Amino acid sequence: MTVLERAFLDASVELADRERAAAARRNRQLRCLVAGLSVLLVAMVGAGTVALVQRRDAVAQRQVAISRQLAAESSRLTATEPSTAMLLAAQAYRTAPTIEARGALLSMSPYRGHLGKLLGHTGAVSQIAFHPDGNTLLSVGRDRTVSLWDTGRRTRTAVLTGHDTWLTAAAVSPDGHTAVTGGDDAKVAIWDLGRRTRVATMTGHTSRVTEVMFSPDGRHLATAAGTEVILWDVTQRTQVATLSGHTKTVRAVAFSPDGRTLATASDDSTAILWDVTRSARLATLTGHTDGVHAVGFSPDGSTLATGGGNTTAIVWDVVTRTRTAAFTHHKPDGRVMTLAFSPDGRTLATAGDDTAVLLWDTRHRMLRARLMGPRTGVYTMAFSPRTSMLAAGGEDGAILLWDPSQPAVTEHATMVSAVAFSPDGQLLATASSDQTTLWNTADRTVHTVLIDSGVFTNAVAFSPDGRTVATVTQPSPCCPPGTAGNTLTLWNPDTGAPVRLTTHTDQVLDLAFSPDGSRIATASVDRSVIIWDASTGAVLKTLAGHAHAVNGVEFSPDGHLLATAGHDGTVRLWDAATGATLTTFTGHTGWVRAVRFSPDGRTLATASHDQTIILWDVATHTRLTTITDHSDADFTGAAFSPDGRTLAYTSGETTVILWDIPGRAATARLTGHTQRVHALAFSPDGKTLATTGSDRTLILWDVRPQNAITHICTATAGNLTPNQWRQYLPANTCRS
Repeated sequence: MTVLERAFLDASVELADRERAAAARRNRQLRCLVAGLSVLLVAMVGAGTVALVQRRDAVAQRQVAISRQLAAESSRLTATEPSTAMLLAAQAYRTAPTIEARGALLSMSPYRGHLGKLLGHTGAVSQIAFHPDGNTLLSVGRDRTVSLWDTGRRTRTAVLTGHDTWLTAAAVSPDGHTAVTGGDDAKVAIWDLGRRTRVATMTGHTSRVTEVMFSPDGRHLATAAGTEVILWDVTQRTQVATLSGHTKTVRAVAFSPDGRTLATASDDSTAILWDVTRSARLATLTGHTDGVHAVGFSPDGSTLATGGGNTTAIVWDVVTRTRTAAFTHHKPDGRVMTLAFSPDGRTLATAGDDTAVLLWDTRHRMLRARLMGPRTGVYTMAFSPRTSMLAAGGEDGAILLWDPSQPAVTEHATMVSAVAFSPDGQLLATASSDQTTLWNTADRTVHTVLIDSGVFTNAVAFSPDGRTVATVTQPSPCCPPGTAGNTLTLWNPDTGAPVRLTTHTDQVLDLAFSPDGSRIATASVDRSVIIWDASTGAVLKTLAGHAHAVNGVEFSPDGHLLATAGHDGTVRLWDAATGATLTTFTGHTGWVRAVRFSPDGRTLATASHDQTIILWDVATHTRLTTITDHSDADFTGAAFSPDGRTLAYTSGETTVILWDIPGRAATARLTGHTQRVHALAFSPDGKTLATTGSDRTLILWDVRPQNAITHICTATAGNLTPNQWRQYLPANTCRS
């Protein structure tokens, strides 16, 4: 190889080496660039993910804050604006299902019968009357207008003017073609409802017209003013007769269903029955101690109701002219201003200046329910002739609508100490003093009333087959030695026939049926538990072991175990067959009030005066958890739902907590009682929770949030104004 060739070769090798080195440098640089870009990409993705998570968390936190705010607004408005409160609660839950939102939503249950409010009058509503179609409602008031309403859509369809005075009375003819109004100008105006015009004016009175009423056949009209009532021929628009007999202003009139009798009520504290054909007085009914402001016949014409001072309504037998019952509101310093019989005659509604709208069972002559909503005095009420709707108007100008077949709040004469559902869920029993009432759950009407005079009922239970109702009692007043009343009583729920078993020597506080219904266990202050043969009433066993009174008793779901709660602070687990003590649970620092097995029998809940509930593992006899915000219910303060996932318990005197067992956390706080809650029970299907208390009420709570929302949207018919939506809600709750 020549020198030149060697030089060329060396140069080529050197060039190749330089190119390889350059390529290596480029590769290193590329790898570094890729690595850098990868790191940057990872950082960017990480930052984006963090930002996304942060944004999602921020949105969730904002939703939770909005939900809690809406729930708080709902709770604030419940007593004064229930329709608004219901929609706010529904929106709160849809925004975020917080414990506050769920509590606000489910706490609308006492207003379940509330169907909304008609707003339009600018002053007091004096009179309302349903059209025969059952949907159209006519109202008059201080604002000198006649309003027509579509109650189904909750809207006003017409405003009629022309009777330019404070309108105090109104009626719709039986055929629905005509309306009449009366007012301060002493005139009676006749309206054509089809053309919505005033067609005539009748004169004859010299003072304010206080009442107008068509006869059932529509041929006659009765109008009241001052101390007189004028009967008119509707077709001829002429006076037929003047009825004089009262010494003070006539406030109300009513025709009997056959049109032959007219009843008039007056400030002179009497009601007079008149023969319409002869225009003659038939009888004068006395008994009110103050003026009589309302009067009405039952649909069958056999009964007359009158309402007056001391917030009292008196029920009369029309044939014998005798008083058969008296219904008095809890606040006696007022007046019953209006009353109405339901179309089936089973219910009498009364209302007045104490703001209460009460439903009375006419057959059993007892208070059935209280309707929630009025803020001011109620002057007028009417039942729809075709539906179950009840409308009421009063001083604040609003017309409230209810479904009286679905009141969630039933009233009692005294505190309610116990509650229990029948196995099929069709009946509900409540115990109040010496009276146990069985309610039909479908329409909240009274099925049977069981009276046990001279005692106080501590507990009630249905047998597993539903054929027997058992109660345990103590003497009332309590508890002189040797006084009768420490009794287990077995009742036939249809006939009310009792069988009384008396072996305990002191107050009997609780009872439980075995799952097969063959045995009944009772717990007593005499420190014993007695197991009875349910069919014969024989004592099978007497269990002793507690150092003080035995407050509660419960069979396990399989019937093998019996749990008892003692005033000595212990809980005992017994073999139900042999009566042997299997174990004693200790852990409470106060007396134990109640014991409840979970539906699967694996868990035992014990509720104590120490303000705790302890959940125990039945198999291992160990404590699972302790709930610390319980409030002693005096009777039964805890209940498992049928599926075993929820524990309901009393808390904070007037509230009830729903506690999720798998999650071990509260999911809702139910508010509605105004005094101490004493007892609670789930319906067999788990959809309803019943609670009772010192406020004399039974409240039925729908514990299904979605069902509650559906009902709210149906009941209120979206009747919030745009301003109200903007004020309270970020979006329309009831949009599809």
